Amino acid sequence: MANGHFVYVSCQKVRRLDVAHLDDATGDLTAAYSVALPGDGMALAASPDGQHVYAALFGNGRDDKQPALASLAIDAESGALEV
Repeated sequence: MANGHFVYVSCQKVRRLDVAHLDDATGDLTAAYSVALPGDGMALAASPDGQHVYAALFGNGRDDKQPALASLAIDAESGALEV
C-alpha cells in the first residue's frame, strides 16, 4: 500500500480504531483492519513526528468513568498500528 495514506477512525461504543487505506490516485477508501482499545475511543491525535497515534479514552478498561489515553506506534514502512 505504498500509494496513499492510512486513515484512522475512533469507534467509541465498540472500543476500537478502524483503519482504512486511502489511495491517492483513485480516491478509493478501503477498510484494512481494526485495533481493539481498552476503553471507549474518543478524539485522536498524531504525534508531530508521525510515529504515534494517541486515542483519548472514556474509560480505562477497569473503570468506565476514568479517562485514559492509548498510545499506538505507527509502523514507518506500512503505516500499520502497533499496540
